[in-house]
Amino acid sequence: MVWYVFCFLLLFIGMRIYKINTYNDECLSLNQTLPIRGFLSLLIIFHHLAQRFPILFFGYPVFQNIGFLLVGIFLFYSGYGLVYSFLSKKDYMKTFVSKRIFSLYIALILVSIFTIFLQIGMGEKVSFLIMIREILGVTLVNGTYWYIWVLFLFYIVFYLFFSSFDKKKAMILYTFFLLFFSFFLITYKVEGYWFLSISGFLLGIWVGYFKEEVLSFLKKHYIFAFPNVCFIVSFSMLYVLGIKIPYIHEIFWYIVYLSFPIFISLFLLIVLLKCKIGNSVLTLLGTYSLEIYLLHPLGIKIANFIPIQNETIFVLFTLGVTFFLSYLFHSLYKVLCLKIAK
Repeated sequence: MVWYVFCFLLLFIGMRIYKINTYNDECLSLNQTLPIRGFLSLLIIFHHLAQRFPILFFGYPVFQNIGFLLVGIFLFYSGYGLVYSFLSKKDYMKTFVSKRIFSLYIALILVSIFTIFLQIGMGEKVSFLIMIREILGVTLVNGTYWYIWVLFLFYIVFYLFFSSFDKKKAMILYTFFLLFFSFFLITYKVEGYWFLSISGFLLGIWVGYFKEEVLSFLKKHYIFAFPNVCFIVSFSMLYVLGIKIPYIHEIFWYIVYLSFPIFISLFLLIVLLKCKIGNSVLTLLGTYSLEIYLLHPLGIKIANFIPIQNETIFVLFTLGVTFFLSYLFHSLYKVLCLKIAK
């Protein structure tokens, strides 16, 4: 329970609530999204730790199944950032390959190398062929890195469409691609988290395309939008908790599950219109959110290897190692990205 209190205290420190008929016009700005990313990265660590220590993290069913929602929100911001940057920044596509595609691939290569060296150091045997495949990203060295692989694919397709067609046609084609990709994953029963989280990205690109219209609509109809989205999110959470209402068909619950990342992202956007979240700790975590996402499995792996028996010390050790590795990784990653950008 103490970790839940810690998370929410961290969230509420520095929060500003807006008065009636006033709104947070920076709800989608970098100054606001960084703290949110920082908070999400912390929740993702606790999500994976809760799977190991269900007693320590009271409310285990929630944290066990909430991972796809957290990643869905990450994808929402990624989709929004892609389209909004394309529309608002001149010559955005000229540096897109180096700043977006190559830099993300470099991150995947680096974290794969980090993980492989750690495995070897722990005495695990890794064949040369598997090592090469994992370093190149052909095979994921850790299952949680699917998020990076999906982003990499989305960036490539985004570049092909938005550099070849006008923005309206590109948006339509890109939307069809995302829907087709989701249908493909569902049809061939690929890892469930992939298609469950993609809907958040889909919402993000359209919010980025119609940002002013979306925010204007939500402000105008806030009294209507907030309680309705709250109801949908609360109702959808029943499925996450494994609670199903009798006489409702399974297909309905499946649709609810697929669309949940859309509504949780929309709920967050609506909340942020009336409150501003942020403090120096969350902003710092947000700056390292990619690194934290990539490296927290290594923190858990090291804590397992030692091994640490005390659950609280295990959590604190994992957090400390994750943040330390994230700092080192960020420094190296930044140097390599700057060289690629040149």
